Formats: sequence, C-alpha cells, structure tokens
Amino acid sequence: MDTKFNISERCGKLINELITNQDREDFGTTIDETLGHDYEKALIKKYKDLLNEFKKIDVNGDKIVTKDELIEFFQNLNHSLSQDDILKVFDLFDVNKDKQITINEFIFSYIKLEERLKIKKSKLINVRDNLYSTQQTYSQRQKNYINEKKNGYGISLNSEVLIQLLKIEKLLNENNINIMVEFIQKDIDDHIIKKGNSRVIKSSKERFNQDFIFKVNNPKEKIIINIYNKGYGNSLLGTITININEIDSQTKKDKSYEIKNENNPSIINGVLFLKIRFRYDNFKYYDDLIKKTQTQIQSLNKTLLELDEYSKKLNQPFGLIVAQKANEIVEKNIMNRSEDPKDYIESFRSSVYIRPGQFQFFQSKLGINK
Repeated sequence: MDTKFNISERCGKLINELITNQDREDFGTTIDETLGHDYEKALIKKYKDLLNEFKKIDVNGDKIVTKDELIEFFQNLNHSLSQDDILKVFDLFDVNKDKQITINEFIFSYIKLEERLKIKKSKLINVRDNLYSTQQTYSQRQKNYINEKKNGYGISLNSEVLIQLLKIEKLLNENNINIMVEFIQKDIDDHIIKKGNSRVIKSSKERFNQDFIFKVNNPKEKIIINIYNKGYGNSLLGTITININEIDSQTKKDKSYEIKNENNPSIINGVLFLKIRFRYDNFKYYDDLIKKTQTQIQSLNKTLLELDEYSKKLNQPFGLIVAQKANEIVEKNIMNRSEDPKDYIESFRSSVYIRPGQFQFFQSKLGINK
C-alpha cells in the first residue's frame, strides 16, 4: 500500500486509486454507485466537504492528524466518548497504521464505509425478497390443506413420522461389524403396525442415510428401534423406544441415542444418530412457517431502516467521528447479519413445534381416554 499520499493533485490521485483498490473483489463492486458514475466529480465534492472538517481537527495545519489532536478535538466538542473510544476512531481512520491520519485516509474511510453499507443493504434486500417469495410459496401450499381432515386426536389423517437413519458411532467393539437397524411401529395395544430393516453396514465410517416413514393414527403409538450386529450371530446391541407423543417438531431435528446393553444398561454399545419429524397438522405447519417468515421480513425491514438512518448520520458534519458508538452497533448487529436466505429459512423452520400438552388437550376435550 502506498503510504505517501499526495493531497495536492486531483484529489490525491483519486485517493490513491482508493488506497490501491482496497481488497478490490468486494470494494470495487459498487464503487460507481457510491460516488456516482462520474466518481471523479463526486469525489472532488466529497474532498472539499471533508477537507474543511479535517482542517478543524488538524490544529497545527501540517496536513496530518495525530492522536493528541483527535483527543483535543473531542475535548473541545465536550463529547462523551471515552479515550478508548477516541482511539478506536483514530484506528478506523489510520488506514496504513502509521499512527497518523492524512486527508486521503480521512476521506477514504468515509468512502469505504459507505461502500460497505451499500453492499450490505443490497444483499439484505436480496434476502428479504427471497423470504417474500418463500412466504408466497408457503401460502400456496397451505391452501392444499384448508379442508384437511383430522381424527379424534386432532392430528391429520395423513400425518406421518419421518425418521432419517444417519449413522452409528462410538461402537464398543469395532471388530466384525455387520450392523443392521430394525424399525417396528406399534399401536397402543402393542400390536405391530409396520416393520422395516436398514441395509447392513460393515464399518462405523459408513453412513446409512435411509428414510423410514410411518403413518400415524394415534399419538400414543411408538416406534421400537433394534440395533443388531449380524457379525456376531445377529446379536442385539440395544433397543431404543421413540414415543410419538414426545416428538415435538414438525420439521426434522437431529437426535442422538445411546445404545445401551440390554443386560447391563451402564454399558454403552454405541450411539445412533437420527433426524426425526412428526408432521401432525399440515395446515398449521405452513401457518407457523408463514408467521415465522413474516417476523424475519419485519426484522430485515427494520435493519434496512437502521442502515438508512446510519448512512444519514455519516453525511452530517464529522459524521463518522461522532457516530463511533453507532458504528460499533452497526458492525455488531447489522454488518454481521447473514446474507444467505437459507440461513433465515432454516432458523425459523427448525423452531416450528407442537405446542406443549396439545394432545392431552384434544384428548380431554373430546373425552378420549386412550
């Protein structure tokens, strides 16, 4: 980076070509928008405006601002910033970290932050628009379930439990492995409704990655999972019981289960990893997603307004200096926000739950004792 900035020619050679293009991949993407398409003309205007501010801080007129001069400037302003905060301001402007601020660094700091704000705003608008589109998709899908029929337990007639069998780890014995997992769905009278077996894996490094779907009529049904090692005479490593009325999510959630020895539960033969979802009310499921999406959209709209307000503060006299506290808040709460729509969608999809005691409510209301 060039450390000798010339402030006398053509705005410091266009602020030293914006401080040697400063990480050009991001910084250059919307620079024309930041300064206008004729950014040399816009830069000259910004140069003149900020030069007057710079001169007020540069007490001795040597065209360099030191830490002492910046501290004295704040003292004259009777500003409430602590000395640590003032030093943060100084560090923000000291682009090449030579413990002094030139007019080029002073102007460049404004340009760079304005550019970052524009990039961030553009990306957050893209996220919000994606969420609008997602919300419309959910609304269309929800219409398919307006007249969805439910049984006496208040769950959809086509409700189902999805279990994704992922992997097995921490096997007590890694020798002669031929692991097979058996799924058995049972009703409240312990009668078998459905059975299914996984494929056999011969190493804990292998993954099952298989889906098992069970239609549910009564939330008090259960699914028994037996884990066998066929390499040892089809020996049973352990059994896991999943009570359907204890599954609290309409979207897939990661679960891990210890495989306890049948004869000595203190012995753990391994750990089974699953993803489990109980979709019990499709209309409500999409209704929850629509509401969650709307909350995210409102939050993003608020963030975009905050970005606009902060941009206005920057254009006020000594904006970047006196707005140091606001700058820290923007960095923490706004600039770090994800720009990937998937992150927002997954965050609220994973929080759509069955309400506590819902099944008990339906049962007591309808006089069902099973």
